Amino acid sequence: MGHKDTSAPTKVPGNVALSLNSSRIGLRWQASVDDANGTGVQRYDVLRNGTLIGSVEQNASSLSMPTVFYDQTAVAGTTYTYGIQPVDYHLNVAPPTNVSVTAPPATIPDARRTGVRPEGAYWGGGGEQIDLLSGNLNYSLPIGTAILRAGGKVPISLSYNSQNWRQEGGVNWQLGSDTGFGFGWKVQIGSITPYYVNWMLGVDHYAFTDGSGAEYRLDVNSGGVWSSTQAVYVWYDENAKILHFKDGSFWVMGCTSQGLEPDAGTLYPTVIEDVHGNQVIVKYLLTGTSSEDTYGYGTSGRISTVADAKSTRCNPLGPNYRNSSAPYLKVSGTSKGYSKKSLKIF
Repeated sequence: MGHKDTSAPTKVPGNVALSLNSSRIGLRWQASVDDANGTGVQRYDVLRNGTLIGSVEQNASSLSMPTVFYDQTAVAGTTYTYGIQPVDYHLNVAPPTNVSVTAPPATIPDARRTGVRPEGAYWGGGGEQIDLLSGNLNYSLPIGTAILRAGGKVPISLSYNSQNWRQEGGVNWQLGSDTGFGFGWKVQIGSITPYYVNWMLGVDHYAFTDGSGAEYRLDVNSGGVWSSTQAVYVWYDENAKILHFKDGSFWVMGCTSQGLEPDAGTLYPTVIEDVHGNQVIVKYLLTGTSSEDTYGYGTSGRISTVADAKSTRCNPLGPNYRNSSAPYLKVSGTSKGYSKKSLKIF
C-alpha cells in the first residue's frame, strides 16, 4: 500500500557501448535513475526496430554497474535500431535511448572460437589445445567414460576455454559464465540452447555445444527439425526433444536447466542411445540442491550420475538396458554443484 508513482525514470545516460558479431550484437549501458518519489528502476526493455525482444533486470548489487544485453538473433549485414527503455516498479516507462547498428557481414569470422572443432588447426598436447586461428586455449581433463554395450564410449571431461572475455570499443565484455564448476569451466556431454526472437515469435535458432565447449548454430528449420550449415552433422527435433547424429545414434534432451541457473533454458541429454538400442542414462541435480528429483532428470546442468552398460542401476525409460554388478559412475559435489577444488568420479 502507498502512493502510486506516475513519473518515469530518466533516460539511459551517456552512450550505449557495442560489441558486434555477424550473428550476435552486444549492448551495454549505465543505470537509469528513478524520480525522487519513486521506488527505483525495475528493468530495461530492449526493442529492435520497435519490437520488444527482451528485458534485463536492474543490477541490484550496484547502480554503478553497467547493464548488458546480447541479441543472439542478429542477421549478418543487417542494420537494426535498438531502443533501451527503463521501467520502474510502478510500470512507468522512460523514453527509449536509441542506437543504430549494422551487423558485420558473414565473411568476417568471429574472433571467439571456443572448444575443439573438427575443421580447426590446433597446437598442443596433453589435454591442451590452442586454436591457431583465434588463440583460444582449450584444456580438457578426462574424468570418466561411460561404455555402451556394443563398445561405444561416451567421454565425460572437465573442460576450460580461455575466451571468456572480449575487449571491444574500450569496454570489457564478459562472454563466459559459471554454471557450477568455476568460471569458464564445464562438465557436460553436450547441450542444446534455444534463442528466441521474442516471446510471441518463438525460436529463432538453437545452439549445439559439444563436450569441449565448441558451439554450432542450428538455424536451418525444416518443420521443427533444426540443422546447421556449419561443419557439424547433427539435427535437433524440437517436437520430440531428440538430437540426432549422422551415425544413427541420438540423445534424448530430457533435462532443462531452470530457475536462476546461469544457463536457464539449456537442454541436456538424459538418454544416449546408439543405433543398436544400447543406452547410457544421465541424471542431473535439482537446482540449488545436491539431490535428484523423483525421476532423476534434474533441473540443472550439473551431472549427478551416469549409468552405463556396467551399472547397477536399471534403465527407467526402456527395455534395452541391462544391469551388471559393476558400480555406476557418480559425480560428487557441493549443494550448488561441483566443488571447484575437487571433481571426481568414483
